[in-house]
Amino acid sequence: MGRRSRTEIVHGILERDRDTLALSVQLDRAMPDAAQPDLTMRQVLALYLLLEAPRRVGELARELNVTISSASGLVDRLAAAGLVEREHGTADRRLVVCRLTEPGRRELEAFLQLGRLRLERVLARMSAQDLLVVQRAQDLLIAAGREAIAEHRAG
Repeated sequence: MGRRSRTEIVHGILERDRDTLALSVQLDRAMPDAAQPDLTMRQVLALYLLLEAPRRVGELARELNVTISSASGLVDRLAAAGLVEREHGTADRRLVVCRLTEPGRRELEAFLQLGRLRLERVLARMSAQDLLVVQRAQDLLIAAGREAIAEHRAG
């Protein structure tokens, strides 16, 4: 077998990324858990950002790369579910800050815990040597991702 080009390797990685997403859906079906939160990925990301710190809707929109209208609708749905609360400013009532509620914190933690549990079940089937390969690959992906972010911000 001849050497593969960098482009062919990247294409293979991108195909595996799609396979990983499909596998995630299959694991979700195969390993149902009683406390499975009913959240979209965008909602999870919003809750995660609000876990870090309260934010205005415009900040959430920018960080989620969506319109302010979309972010506002997202916050509306999360607030209706009791996971987020809106707090109006005292000096300027138009200034609205979104905060994660305690139920929102618990729901996010349940979602993250479920993901960790499923990943642990998969990793338990791998040898220590293979786990080290996965860990090294994750380290490389994280480093490359941080470099890409820094380059984008500087550019």
